[in-house]
Amino acid sequence: MPKRILILLACFFMVGVTQSYGQQQRYEIGLSAGYTRNTLTTDNGSRSFTRNYPLNGFQVAIPMQYHINDWFGVQLDLAYVQKNYALRRTGFFEGVENEVTNSFIQAPLMAHFSFGGEDLRGFLNLGGFAGYWASSRIRGASGDAFSADNDLGDNDQLYRFSEIFNLSSYDERVSFDSRRDRRLELGLLAGVGLEYRVSPQYKIFAEARYQYSLTDLQKNYMINQIPRYNNTFGVQLGVLYGFGGR
Repeated sequence: MPKRILILLACFFMVGVTQSYGQQQRYEIGLSAGYTRNTLTTDNGSRSFTRNYPLNGFQVAIPMQYHINDWFGVQLDLAYVQKNYALRRTGFFEGVENEVTNSFIQAPLMAHFSFGGEDLRGFLNLGGFAGYWASSRIRGASGDAFSADNDLGDNDQLYRFSEIFNLSSYDERVSFDSRRDRRLELGLLAGVGLEYRVSPQYKIFAEARYQYSLTDLQKNYMINQIPRYNNTFGVQLGVLYGFGGR
């Protein structure tokens, strides 16, 4: 499937090059920032009373565009993106949880399609990305098995884990293990947005973008391993400065 998408993007690129013969070309570079909401896609079926939750984060990027003609171009971003998630226990284990903050350095490469009027235009981005898992931090609460409360009484009342064991909080940086962690992330993305030209050189834009990871966060280091993938939705605002061409 990824190969077919790359072939399709290459065809769009060749069409754009063919139709841009004799036209002036334009380059743009800018800055954008925004919000992300990441979901960890995995299977907790083998771990009872466990649920994953999406968490918010932020992103900052330097977008660079090369416009072949009025409706088609190529865009490359250099971006810092947070892909965070939470794991919480339910039922008897309620109160045990952790939140993970993951930082990625990414380089999305996209075909950029635009449409509309002279100043206000819509656009569509389609492509893929390569990212590097730069850092990770985990915080939460866990139970101490050596601090069980033995004075709960001999009755039939059902207690929660947090009532039997003293929960202790933690906040620490994660040390990567080269045998376990896959720090290179590859995926597909799609984005839609609006842009408005405020002057011949400057325009502002807003974009909503979805990123779908194709690579497991873990290497194949154990039997019956459960894969884990990032799925990230984001919105961003930015400004672009153009030079060359019309």
